[in-house]
Amino acid sequence: MVMGAGELYSANVGTARAAGNNWGSTSTGVYSTTSNLTIDFAKSNKTALRTFEMFFAMSSNNNPTTPDTVYKLTDAVVNSVTTYFDIEGIAQLQWAGFAKNITHSTGMPAVLTSALKVDEATNSTNSFIRNRLTTANVSTTMPEFGAVGGNSKYYNIVLTGGSITIDNGITYLTPEELAKVNIPLGHVTGTRSVSGTFTAYLDDDTSANSSGALFRNMVANTTKDRNDFPITFSIGGASSPKVEFVIPDAHLEIPTHSIEDVISLEVNFSGLPSDISNTNEMTVKYYGLTPA
Repeated sequence: MVMGAGELYSANVGTARAAGNNWGSTSTGVYSTTSNLTIDFAKSNKTALRTFEMFFAMSSNNNPTTPDTVYKLTDAVVNSVTTYFDIEGIAQLQWAGFAKNITHSTGMPAVLTSALKVDEATNSTNSFIRNRLTTANVSTTMPEFGAVGGNSKYYNIVLTGGSITIDNGITYLTPEELAKVNIPLGHVTGTRSVSGTFTAYLDDDTSANSSGALFRNMVANTTKDRNDFPITFSIGGASSPKVEFVIPDAHLEIPTHSIEDVISLEVNFSGLPSDISNTNEMTVKYYGLTPA
C-alpha cells in the first residue's frame, strides 16, 4: 500500500502530504519523483508530531466494506516504525504509536467511504519486496579498515535478515487530578533514535570485501573507539521493487557469531547525525512500487 506507508511515514517524520492528492515535489520531508518515494528527517525536529484519526475496521465476512467492529483512535500519533527483512520472506513494516482515546462502533464510518481514505493497491502483490538479494554496502576512508591512498574501502555483504527502527521517544503530558480518570493533554517528542541489526553469512576473510574481512578489521582495530561507516541497505536487490536505507554515519558494534547450520555474523548499529544540529541520520527511498 504505497500511499498508506507514505502517510504513516509522513506522520513519523513530522511532515505532511502536499496540497491535493500527490506527494510534494520538494526535496525535504516526504516527497516523490517519477521513480521513487523519498523519506528524510529534514522537517522532523518538532516538539510535537502530526496527529490523526485512525480506524481499525474488522470484518468476519471477507468484505472490508461491511465491518462487524470498528475501533476509532482519536489524536493518534506515530512513535516508531521497524522494517523487518528476512531471506525467506518479504519486507514488512511494524508501526507503533499512541492515541488519546479509543472508541468502539459498528458499521463503516463515513470517513472511510469518502475520498479522504487511503487504500491504494490493497490487493496488489506485484510490489512486495522480496529479500533474497538484500545487500549492505559498507564503506570507510579509515586506513585501519583497509583504505589505501585516501580511497574508500567497500564491504559488499549479502544479508540473510535484519531490522531497522526509527523511534521518536514520545511521551504524554497527563495532569494528575483526584477522583477522576486522567486523560493526556498532549504529547512531546523525545530523543529520536535510528538503530538496527543485520545478519550475514560469515564469508572467507581472505576476500577484501567480505563479511569476514569486516569482522577481522573491526576486531583488529584497537586504537579507535568510534566505528563510523556510511551504510546503504538495498532491500530487495538492485532492481525494482526495492527500498534503500541510506545511513551516512552508522556506528557499528563488534559483530557477534551465531553457530547453527551455518556460521553467521550479527551486527548491531546506530544511525547518527553528522552534527548535533543536523537531521541526516537516514534517508529512505522506495523504488518501483506500483499499483496492480
